[in-house]
Amino acid sequence: MNNIEIKTPRLHIVCHTVESISLLSNREAMLLALGLNVNTFEIEADYLPHILGAIPWWQEQTEQYPESFAWYAPWELVLQDENISIGGIGFAGPPEEYGKVMIGYHIDLRYRRMGYMREALQAMLTFAFSDARVKAVIANIPPTNLASIATAKACGFVLGGKTEDDGMEVLFFEKERAV
Repeated sequence: MNNIEIKTPRLHIVCHTVESISLLSNREAMLLALGLNVNTFEIEADYLPHILGAIPWWQEQTEQYPESFAWYAPWELVLQDENISIGGIGFAGPPEEYGKVMIGYHIDLRYRRMGYMREALQAMLTFAFSDARVKAVIANIPPTNLASIATAKACGFVLGGKTEDDGMEVLFFEKERAV
């Protein structure tokens, strides 16, 4: 599945293709494959290995489950006015048996606190809840990531407690489908 895109007032949220996933470790090549202008990306040094480490998983899952491609592939946040990538967002797979999906996101340090992530997260919630199988969207956020917590809360997520994710304590947030 290719060429899936969600438009918001300021963003194009573009689902990666099989080709662009394979290029994620080479940012310039990936951006060019998606037809984007080349730009740098600034993120916390300890988060970059997490993103790069996910590439094999994204490749494996999208190849193994092509019918669920958009649920496994990463999505690029593209600033429309400049045609540049400013972050990423995506799910950890399709809804599980109880109708829950997990979402994760990150944004370039230079584009934080401008409402872009809130705009993207709202759009992805709309995408998720357009699938009748989805009953809730989950986000695990480190307790020190106050900006991400604020974004999740602004989008209607509520704190459900604490859990562990990759051996790290995180706060568990959940947004249920509106009735």
